Amino acid sequence: MTMREGSSGGNVTYLQYSLFILCFDPNGIDGYFGPGTTKAVKLYQTSRSFTVDGIVGPQTWSNIQVEIKDIQQLLKNKGYLSTVDGFAGPGTLSAIKEFQTNNGLIADGEVGSSTMAKLKDPNTPPKPPKPAPEAYVVTMSQLQQLGISQLMRYLPI
Repeated sequence: MTMREGSSGGNVTYLQYSLFILCFDPNGIDGYFGPGTTKAVKLYQTSRSFTVDGIVGPQTWSNIQVEIKDIQQLLKNKGYLSTVDGFAGPGTLSAIKEFQTNNGLIADGEVGSSTMAKLKDPNTPPKPPKPAPEAYVVTMSQLQQLGISQLMRYLPI
């Protein structure tokens, strides 16, 4: 698969989420490979010592997916994500932001050095459990007022 300026669709959207998460802002996530995405791809390629052409061919795409899988696995290990597939989307971005919020980081969705350090730190706690729902106490007279007194014969009181 090859993506370049002018490409569009779901894979471009995954690419844009991935670039954003990897700190190469494509200037929006809209599924269209425009100038902002080209610039982000070139910056990514430069940072990884790849051929800098702004085209996402097999080497660039494969490397991006490996990096996203690594991030997803770290998030899964901490309880923030359940799927590790190398495709970044709103679920991965949301998990990153939640992790950042819960760990005193700027919740920007980008996995820079501070976020990566926290993800890799064995002392970083897992995602806190969701609080239990509040219990509701209903009196007999409240049930009768609601007109569900027939329900009472089925309740173990």
